[in-house]
Parts: sequence; C-alpha cells; structure tokens
Amino acid sequence: MPALFATTGLATNVGIRLQASAGEFLDNGKEQVAPVVLQDGNNTVSFAAMYESTAATVTPGEADSVANFTVAYN
Repeated sequence: MPALFATTGLATNVGIRLQASAGEFLDNGKEQVAPVVLQDGNNTVSFAAMYESTAATVTPGEADSVANFTVAYN
C-alpha cells in the first residue's frame, strides 16, 4: 500500500501525504498510532496535508484526494 494518497484531476505524478500534529507522516492504508494527550473539555487534534511528487516531472493542475481515517479514543 503506498504511503501517499492517490489524486484525481489534471495534475499528474503527484500524491497527497498526511502529517499528524507531532510531525510524523501517516501512511495510506497502515494502522498507526499518533498519541495525543487530551485534557478535560474540548480538544483539537491537528493534521496537515501536502502535495508530494511521485516522479521527476509533475504536470501542473488540480489534484484532489479523499482520506478517510478512524480515530480510536481510549
């Protein structure tokens, strides 16, 4: 399973990578632990998404993707 999320659109040779709040990269299709210490009350858990080339030449244009993930709260 690739680390990057596949894209649709006019751009080619590009994928999307997810990053957890502590800076670790999240691989597509791999169960990973990104521990976050929660406090009483409301909490915010941040993630980032970035484009990453998959080849030396990238065709510019729109690149969209969907990333579904599950958060387990213990």
